[in-house]
Amino acid sequence: MPSRSPRNEDEQTTVNRYSTERRRQLLVLLIFAAAILLISVLIAGIHNVFLPGWWRIDLP
Repeated sequence: MPSRSPRNEDEQTTVNRYSTERRRQLLVLLIFAAAILLISVLIAGIHNVFLPGWWRIDLP
């Protein structure tokens, strides 16, 4: 197995750091979006968003 040069290891460390940072950013954005959705539903009222019978399909 060929030995890796220090430059390749540094590049790999940088790639791992950016990958971890992007994953963290995505997680924070998803949590933020979920919080906004939850607050919006609570402000509007759960009965205004999910009307009675919204899950039923009216078949002819």
